[in-house]
Amino acid sequence: MARKVSLGVFFLQLALALFLLFSGLNATSAVVKSDSFGFSATISRNFGDNEVVTIVDQLLPKNKSLATAIIIILAIVQIACGAILLLNFFIETKQITDILLIIMLVVWALIIIFLDIIGKGGLINGAFKNYNTFVAFCKQLSQHLLVIGAILLAFKNE
Repeated sequence: MARKVSLGVFFLQLALALFLLFSGLNATSAVVKSDSFGFSATISRNFGDNEVVTIVDQLLPKNKSLATAIIIILAIVQIACGAILLLNFFIETKQITDILLIIMLVVWALIIIFLDIIGKGGLINGAFKNYNTFVAFCKQLSQHLLVIGAILLAFKNE
């Protein structure tokens, strides 16, 4: 049976579910586009808008096959987490939701560390270069913190 939540929590969980669902779909399309001739593909570097692709590509720049496999696994976890959060509006999915939310929490914490703190244009590498880079850094960091906050709120309300 569905549980009662405030309107704000409802919309935040809905937004998180849709974000994770479509972010996972976006990550798989990035891999499929770059992987259309076989599994040993290169990751498209034009998908800078997908954090999972960007972080895995930065962590494994020399091993494209492993990077592609990790991106596919994380994209499937994102899609599953988004779908289960949507399903959670109608039925209880406590244990699987908790596991997937913990995985997403770890992934987004790594994204913040590797993209927002030590990544190009991050806190350590150029966020204070000029006004435009600082504003871009603040916007990206705030988006990532919103995702972390929504994950924590969804986890708390389980």
